[in-house]
Amino acid sequence: MKQSVLSVIAFLAVTALLWSSDGTIQPYRHSDLFTNEEAVSSDPMKTEGLDLDMTYLLKGYYQKSLGGAENWEQVQSLFIRGQIVNSNGDTFEFINLRKKPNLNKLVVYVGKEHQIISCYNGIEAWQHQTFEGDTAEPMLLNVAVDFIRDSWFGGHLLYPMLPGKRIERVGNAMVEGEKCALVKVTLPNGQYYTISLDSNRYQRAEETVSAVDGSKRYSIQSDFQRLSGVILPFKSQIFQDDVLMQEIIIDSVVFNKGVMPWMFNRPE
Repeated sequence: MKQSVLSVIAFLAVTALLWSSDGTIQPYRHSDLFTNEEAVSSDPMKTEGLDLDMTYLLKGYYQKSLGGAENWEQVQSLFIRGQIVNSNGDTFEFINLRKKPNLNKLVVYVGKEHQIISCYNGIEAWQHQTFEGDTAEPMLLNVAVDFIRDSWFGGHLLYPMLPGKRIERVGNAMVEGEKCALVKVTLPNGQYYTISLDSNRYQRAEETVSAVDGSKRYSIQSDFQRLSGVILPFKSQIFQDDVLMQEIIIDSVVFNKGVMPWMFNRPE
C-alpha cells in the first residue's frame, strides 16, 4: 500500500531533520517526532490551519480511501503477497509486512534459495542479500533515507500539520484519462511527494526524487480494491526518469493478522 500520516500538537518533541553539514539528507523518522504514546495516538486526520480547498481534498481522501477515522484506527498491520515484474520480463515473488506507525519489511525471493530483505524497525534500516553472506547489515544512508520515507504506514497525506511539513495543492493533471488534483507534500528534511488524487480521491499516481541517485521516481496505480474499508491498488507501474522499470502486482492482502514487532528486528 502506498504509503500517507499528522497535526500540530503542543506537547510533541520535534527533532528538526534538515540537511546535514556534509550535504547528506537525513531520514525523516517517526521516532524522532513522537516521544510518547499520547503523541503517537493523536488524530492523524486533523486539517485545522489548512485552506478550504486542501481541507476538502484531504477529508475526501481520508473518507473514501481510508474509510474514515474510525475505520483507520482499527487498521494496525498489513501482510501483502505479490509479484515484481521487471522490464526485461523477470518475475520475483515478494512479501511485504507493514505495521503502524512505520515498521516495514520487504522480502523478495530470488529463486528457491535466496532472498533480498529490506527492513525498517522504527530505529534502524537494515538489509540482507542472502546470496552475499549470512549477515544482515545496516542499510546505506542514502538508501535508508528513501526506505524510511516510504515506510510511514498510510503515507504522508495523513498528519498534514506536522511542524516543518508543508502540504499544498499545485494544480491538476491527467493520469491515464482521469483528471486528478495534484497535492505536493514536502517533508521537513526536504524530500517530497507529488500525489495525484482522482475524483474518487483514490491515489492514482505519485512522484518523488530518489536520495540514492537524484532520479525521478514515478508510479501509476490501478486495479483498486476495497478491503477492510481501505482502498488498495493491486497494480502499480514504477518509472525511473520516465522509463518503465517494473510492475508490482498484489496477489493477496491480510489486515491485522500475522505481523508482530519482533519480525522487523535485525538478526544478530
